[in-house]
Amino acid sequence: MTCLYPQFAARTGYKKGCRCGRCVAAQRAQNRRWRGENVVAEAQRHRRYAQQPGNRTKIMAKRYEITVKQYEALLAGGRAIAGCQRPAESIDHDYSCCPGKKACGRCVRGALCGPHNRGLGCFDDSATALRAAADYLETPLAVAITAAETEES
Repeated sequence: MTCLYPQFAARTGYKKGCRCGRCVAAQRAQNRRWRGENVVAEAQRHRRYAQQPGNRTKIMAKRYEITVKQYEALLAGGRAIAGCQRPAESIDHDYSCCPGKKACGRCVRGALCGPHNRGLGCFDDSATALRAAADYLETPLAVAITAAETEES
């Protein structure tokens, strides 16, 4: 496809609205350059978008590759950890399937409150490590040492 606006393309490298390959490539290059030079402004633009009503739901549904309806159902489904009184606001997914922030949709496990979701991440989603931590909480090492010392005396 040839440029429909050669007089503009000669001056600026592209004509906004022109879909020829040269103009599209030049526009993309300029956008990348601008985002690189204006990192703070770009972050603010993303933050403003995410704060608009309904957009966080769309962003999170896209991140976890589930529909908006599925995302809302996960959040409305209640707390996955018994006894937790905080609202479920974070989606938990299996990092062994999809490491990183983005998920494939098949590895989504449920919705948790933020602290519990981060806690699972700190234990690398290992049930064995969580059981060992629970054992430690029930019988701390210092209690066992002091109990052994009192028995010896």
